[in-house]
Amino acid sequence: MDFGADFRLLEAEVPARLCLRAVAEIQERAAAGDFDNVDNRARHRLYPELAEADVVYLRAPVLQGQPGVRGDILDCENTPAVAKFPWCWVALRTALPDAVFGRVMVSRVDGPGRVATHVDAGAMAVQHRRHHVCLTVEDAEFTVGTTTVRMEPGSVWEINNRRPHSVTNHKGLRLHLIADVVPR
Repeated sequence: MDFGADFRLLEAEVPARLCLRAVAEIQERAAAGDFDNVDNRARHRLYPELAEADVVYLRAPVLQGQPGVRGDILDCENTPAVAKFPWCWVALRTALPDAVFGRVMVSRVDGPGRVATHVDAGAMAVQHRRHHVCLTVEDAEFTVGTTTVRMEPGSVWEINNRRPHSVTNHKGLRLHLIADVVPR
């Protein structure tokens, strides 16, 4: 959502103990192969700029054509992965207790890796995209527009996904919880 700046550091915070629990949970699920899934392969084909980032959706859009589906960002539902990532869900709800969530995902970028420059469109461009930083390395850079930041673990950032944005992770592992929050 375009809010007139590239980034916004939010006052919300994911407590360190929850970050550690979420990171341990994500690493355990990665070892179990949860990031090697059909959703990622299809996503990588559809969006080649995201080919080096793997995700597990905790909330995803409801399939169009079902009764009662409006086709907007609110038409998301929890996926079976929520049961496998309970601490990630607790971390999100702790940081944003009153939020109405659209799409929610766990994003993993191993270094060296990157998310190529892109601009979100459609339903993704009218919501607030919040990045909850669980684990990062010193040289991981997030760029939106002309601004590059290094995000600290535990911090929560809103990015202006209507502007060109990218991630460069030179080494190590970067884990974010990404939540699309419905504007009120």
